[in-house]
Amino acid sequence: MRALLKIHICEQPLCGLPAYPVSSQYFVTHKKCFLTYQSYAASIFFIRTWATAIQLIGAHYCDFGPTLACEKLVELHSMHLSVESTRQLMITAGYWKTRRGGVCVHPIRERRARFGELIQIDGSPHDWFEGRGERCTLLVFIDDATGKLTQLRFMPTETTLGYMEVLHDHILAHGLPVAL
Repeated sequence: MRALLKIHICEQPLCGLPAYPVSSQYFVTHKKCFLTYQSYAASIFFIRTWATAIQLIGAHYCDFGPTLACEKLVELHSMHLSVESTRQLMITAGYWKTRRGGVCVHPIRERRARFGELIQIDGSPHDWFEGRGERCTLLVFIDDATGKLTQLRFMPTETTLGYMEVLHDHILAHGLPVAL
């Protein structure tokens, strides 16, 4: 499969390389990819299939995503390609863009400016004592500005009452936070 992806599909044959017409628009160079006639013949079959798929996608499904385009190729044209093969063909033809390095959906939130403005709360159920005691949950209060752990407490389970007890101790030690 990787060898097939390295095949150059272009509108004109490359200089010095033997080229074979796949369709009226595409030529395929195969000098580095195929060693035997059997692999060459099988590969030409796949290349023709892929060239036909590219033409159909360009004519009918260029604004579709790879999954829907793949479904339509099977449903309407009896072309059975995997979704990943369809995606690779669409990327090669310029009909689909990868999302690498794109815009982050959730931008990083700025930390608060001063200690005590925002307290982040988390509970982590785990076998904290590695079998030497019962499983429990660690409740943690973390100051957003400094990242300092302001309260830690082991509780049997993660409950609202447990959080209220830890919040009570936090308020006594550090005062009332602006936000939780």
